[in-house]
Amino acid sequence: MAKHVLNIQQNVFDFILLGINCNENQYRVLSLLNDTLDLELALGNYIPLNLDNQIFNFSLFRFTDDILRIEYFFIPNLSNYNPENKSEEQNLFAEMRIDTRARLVKELPETDFFLIIKGEEMHGLGERIKERLKKVKELLNIQIIQVEDLPSRKDRKSTRL
Repeated sequence: MAKHVLNIQQNVFDFILLGINCNENQYRVLSLLNDTLDLELALGNYIPLNLDNQIFNFSLFRFTDDILRIEYFFIPNLSNYNPENKSEEQNLFAEMRIDTRARLVKELPETDFFLIIKGEEMHGLGERIKERLKKVKELLNIQIIQVEDLPSRKDRKSTRL
């Protein structure tokens, strides 16, 4: 009997990842993306991430273009404030709530937001979207991120969007 080997690559990334640097808040950037790219990104869920025994939530906005069969996801690199984390120190501020935040991708501290593009017809779309977003003056920098080059991709289990 012939022996068949199934070669499965675990690090196959079937999406385009754009990094956005901007001084605006997530809702302003969301509005700019919707207007510039003719999207209707809307809050779909919160992604919980456990870092150092603390849960941080990241807003996940989503839009599906049924005609082009493309899904768009928008997520900030900085978590929402986490008021549940309290100071453990025994000092004057021991009973105060501390609002803490965390980065989704620590090795990209200059990247404020991510735009993820998935779908059958996504190839070539990343560069076109990048060029359109470069024309928006509020968006300081747009880059296509090669996920396979990020050191943290090995540290975290992938999250299905």
